[in-house]
Amino acid sequence: MLYLFSGVVMLAACLFYKRSQRKTFSVKAGLNAELMLSHENIWILYNNQFSLCSKKLRVCLAEYDVTYTSKHVDLI
Repeated sequence: MLYLFSGVVMLAACLFYKRSQRKTFSVKAGLNAELMLSHENIWILYNNQFSLCSKKLRVCLAEYDVTYTSKHVDLI
């Protein structure tokens, strides 16, 4: 029982040490006005017509009127 307790304490100490070594910083919430993503360039979308994820992306691109070139990728 003592070995289990000491193992848990050592694991917790290791996790707290690793967490204190992280280089993190807070980011303000909301729209970042300095960030500009250019979407005037033509996008090349490598997709599969049967993929649900590709379909979601194509719908989003169509809603925002982003021009793109579709390249079909055969997964089989």
